[in-house]
Amino acid sequence: MDAIAAISTEDIRNSESHLKLAERVAESLERQIVKLGCPIGLALGNESELAAKFNVSRWVLREAIAITERDGLTEMRRGRAGGLVVATTADSALAAAICNYLLFTQVDVAALLEVRKIVDRYVYVLAAKQFDDRLLPEAVATLTRAGPQSPSEGAILIYDQILRLSNNAFVGAFGASLSKLTRCLLLLHGISGRRTGPDLPISLELLEIRKRQLGCVIAADLYGVVEASAAAADAWREMFSQAGERSVERAEGSQIRRDGSTAEQIAEVLNPGKRPKLPNIVATRLGLHLLDKQLRPGDLIALEADLMAMLGVGRHVLREGIRILERDGIVQSEVGRRGGIKVGSPNAASVAARAVNYLRIMGVDARDVEGLGEDMLVHAAELAATKRRANRGLDLATLEREVAGLEITPVEKLNGWLFHLGAVLAALTRNPILELFFDIVLRFGVRRSGWRPIDRDAVAVSARKLVVALDCGDVPIARRAMAKLTREIAP
Repeated sequence: MDAIAAISTEDIRNSESHLKLAERVAESLERQIVKLGCPIGLALGNESELAAKFNVSRWVLREAIAITERDGLTEMRRGRAGGLVVATTADSALAAAICNYLLFTQVDVAALLEVRKIVDRYVYVLAAKQFDDRLLPEAVATLTRAGPQSPSEGAILIYDQILRLSNNAFVGAFGASLSKLTRCLLLLHGISGRRTGPDLPISLELLEIRKRQLGCVIAADLYGVVEASAAAADAWREMFSQAGERSVERAEGSQIRRDGSTAEQIAEVLNPGKRPKLPNIVATRLGLHLLDKQLRPGDLIALEADLMAMLGVGRHVLREGIRILERDGIVQSEVGRRGGIKVGSPNAASVAARAVNYLRIMGVDARDVEGLGEDMLVHAAELAATKRRANRGLDLATLEREVAGLEITPVEKLNGWLFHLGAVLAALTRNPILELFFDIVLRFGVRRSGWRPIDRDAVAVSARKLVVALDCGDVPIARRAMAKLTREIAP
């Protein structure tokens, strides 16, 4: 018998330590790959070698490998010369990790599109400002390649090119993750049987908008790219509206979200060109089941035997799929009489930590992260004020304590304080995209702001204005106060 015999079935069922061990092995594998620079095709070893290296059973190792395969980072190749290899670049793995997490955190479509509009606008302006004639052949070639594609595929091709032209690895990866998330949500809103997304009349309009955006980037037309950004956001809203109508017309309450075909399409969006692994499909199907049932943290999903029957898989594959979701807190396993697979509380910490690892080997520095962060700060304030105005509850006690702490915050740490304020606002809005974004920014680290004079009194006045505006639900004033606060502190 191989090393898996070292752990009995009962031990596996009743010992959470083995599951946690698999997660630690996965994290260790990721750190090692990141340190090596994610060279695609690099051989990491076969199962026996890796199990010996980490001093774990093959069962634990396979659980760990399933986790690293989820983001497309690794791939297990079979055969005599097989083994675990690095399968993708850091930016691709980062985008998949972010999208995987956000997909199962009840992201509101309207909130996603608002955040995406801000990210896209920043991307387009950045690309337009940095474009030079040496990049022209590549841009023209992209427009040519987009011609024979379907409208959806052509639009994606052009958008990915604009992300590259922005020349900002952080912004590019975050933009790519929101693009993938948008396409996944379209699949869940009734678009089935497509490889990359919907085939709706609005898709052709979106393609034309993307062409116009790239043309504005080439011409350094900043006004044009901002205008086109708003047009693209409107096109996405229309696309979701049409997708929803088609979904209701086809079969209300259908099981499409749990279909293996839908899960496979999502896997293709996350890691294009790769055959999806069965545990990944199982994880996706289980996550979509939670969205269908609108279960709350702590609710019992089902017993293991029931899930095996529902998904049509064996115990080993099911557990690999569950571990993938457990890592980000989407589900949790409990043992005992009242145990089973339950809904977890999604935690951005593990995703943010992986994101920072990827970003560092991509050469990202604080300046790359903070530029978009300043725009997101203003949006977080606007969103919080909107929520307050709609009487949806907004406890400002945490925010008030944060502002009160401004008086004792050293000048050189004010920039960090500013982004921590953004994290507080994101938590108040309960927008998982903003929460994850600011978690990444804070973990990545921010530059010191003490190298230039800062008017602490002016900062305090703006901070107090922000609190008052939020308390009143005054969106324009909240937006203005945060914009002023950002200008006063950010380098």
